[in-house]
Amino acid sequence: MDFIPEVTRADVVRVVARDFPEAQHGRALSLLGGYPPESDSGDPARTHLAILKLSGGDIARIPEIVAFARQDFRDVIATAEYPEWFAAGFAGIQQMAPEQVDALKARDWSQYQAWLRR
Repeated sequence: MDFIPEVTRADVVRVVARDFPEAQHGRALSLLGGYPPESDSGDPARTHLAILKLSGGDIARIPEIVAFARQDFRDVIATAEYPEWFAAGFAGIQQMAPEQVDALKARDWSQYQAWLRR
């Protein structure tokens, strides 16, 4: 199974409405507009959701995470969607048994889906 979320702009708007006070909705969406850079080939909705997740509902954190995403969106996605995998690193993953890796992937997927769908 591929653990890659299929998300849309509607998901981004829904999460902004869920995680930020109503008075901050427009500002949060505007700040997300700082990503993607013109040369990016990533999925903006997916990256926007990763930015929102990492912000933890703190609008002041969005600009710094957007700047990080503009450098390499993959690091933002990895940190938000695959926190255990990212923390373990490639060297740590290589030392795990296949069933441990599968369990780690499943936990990461489960935590992300729980966050996204709450």
